[in-house]
Amino acid sequence: MLRRKRGILFSIAMTAPAEIRTRVREWRRNQSPADTRRKSRQIAERCIAAGLLDTGFRVAAYLANDGEVDTLDIFEALRQRGRTGFIPILRQQPQRALWFGPYADPGSTQPNRYGIPEPAIDGDTITDGRELDLVFVPLVTFDLHGNRLGMGGGYYDRSFAFRLEDPSPLKPRLIGLAFEDQKIERLDAQAWDVPLDAVVTEAAVYSFR
Repeated sequence: MLRRKRGILFSIAMTAPAEIRTRVREWRRNQSPADTRRKSRQIAERCIAAGLLDTGFRVAAYLANDGEVDTLDIFEALRQRGRTGFIPILRQQPQRALWFGPYADPGSTQPNRYGIPEPAIDGDTITDGRELDLVFVPLVTFDLHGNRLGMGGGYYDRSFAFRLEDPSPLKPRLIGLAFEDQKIERLDAQAWDVPLDAVVTEAAVYSFR
C-alpha cells in the first residue's frame, strides 16, 4: 500500500516493485496534461540552470510516453546550442538493450514494438551507450540513494551494465528525470541495477555521486 506523506510516495510495509510500478504509473497518467507540461518545463529549466546540457557533446534523452516527464524542451535547448540529441533504439540481439541514434524531429522517427518513436536504424549513425557523455533516463520511482525503478524491461540496466564494473567512470553520466511525487522512501536495489548520478525534478536536483 502506498500513501503520500509530505509530497513523497512511500511504503508502509514492504511493497513489491510490481505494485509500486502499477500505482505510480497510474498516478502519473492521471496528471492533467497542463500539469505534466508545466512541471516538465520546470525540470528542463533546472537541467539548463545546472549546466547539464553543457557538460558534453553527446547527450541522449528519451521521448516521453505513459505520462513521463516531457523532454521536448531539453531537445530544443540542445538544438539552440548547435547539438544533436540522441534517443534510444531498442536492440533485441544478442540481448535486450539500447542503441542510440540522432533525433532531428518527429518526422525522422518510426514507432518501435511498443509504439515509441525511435530513429530508423542506420549503421553509420548508431551510437553505443559507452560513447555518450550524458543520458537523461526515464523512471517510475527513485529514492535518495540513486536507486531507480523503471518499467521492468531492463533495457537501461543492461545497456549501462559496464558502470557496475567501474563504479566511477567519467561517462556517461546518468541523470533521471521525474516528478517530485515519484520520489519514494526506499527502493531495494538488485545486483544488476545501475545507480543514477542524479535525479532532476520540478522541485530539486538530487545528486548521488
